[in-house]
Amino acid sequence: MALTRTEELLIDGLRLFNLTEEEQEGIFLFLETEEQQNKMIDFLLENQSATGQAILKKTKEIIAEKK
Repeated sequence: MALTRTEELLIDGLRLFNLTEEEQEGIFLFLETEEQQNKMIDFLLENQSATGQAILKKTKEIIAEKK
């Protein structure tokens, strides 16, 4: 199955940060909807010096919004 443009952007964006490959894959898998993926892309664009810890924290926040 081909990736959507949003998924491609998210993957490319995550590669720019100090995250392990496993962390990148986990974030990608946990952000299931396009809305969640767009929120993370927006966060990455607005926080280009974010640490891996901050990105993981934001991932948890985005996931929690769904519940």
